[in-house]
Amino acid sequence: MLSVVHLAKTFAGPPPRRVFESISFSAALGEFVAIVGESGSGKSTLLNVIAGLERPDSGSVTIDGVDLASLEDDAVTVFRRSHMGFVFQSFHVLPYLTVAQNVALPLALCGLHGAEATLRTTGMLRAVRLGERGASMPRELSGGELQRVAIARALVHRPTIVLADEPTGNLDTVNAAQVIALLRECAKSNGATVLLATHSHTAAAAADRVLPLSTDNATGVASIVVER
Repeated sequence: MLSVVHLAKTFAGPPPRRVFESISFSAALGEFVAIVGESGSGKSTLLNVIAGLERPDSGSVTIDGVDLASLEDDAVTVFRRSHMGFVFQSFHVLPYLTVAQNVALPLALCGLHGAEATLRTTGMLRAVRLGERGASMPRELSGGELQRVAIARALVHRPTIVLADEPTGNLDTVNAAQVIALLRECAKSNGATVLLATHSHTAAAAADRVLPLSTDNATGVASIVVER
């Protein structure tokens, strides 16, 4: 369960710039929520704050009953390793590791090795339709396949929440649709909440709920204006 209450964030500048304020919403386990906004509206910053990568000016982020503001930076890092998964626009797959080794990285960071790690990695690769590509190097895969590797890596350690920042931004229309469908399918089967940040209304259409992030023309400050 994710609860976001009255989040506000300002960049110090100069000059100081208020990015967003009064952001409040919740998301249940297994729910797929899309945060939709134009480039520069603060979507990525919002995900970073929810992930504990940046501290808000005010407000709170609570995941599985834990208020991230109550944790020191090192404790947030440990919490993030076990409770969160990430999918990025640029894949961030390590080129010198095999596909299977990339997928297994979160397990190693959580201290899981050996047969159980191999079993989970193999299972996730099958789930994203890459069961025969574990020994391949990233350079041998297409963009769509690399994003499927990223989805497997994001879910292999069974996180509570997956944060996906423009995961279809570098893909063509066909691969984008496949990646969003696969992200939704795999997250639902693992019981993970998904927060998808996107400018694409087509990608957002796959979500259970859409949160438009709108920027006020006068102030330049973003807020969530409606929830459906």
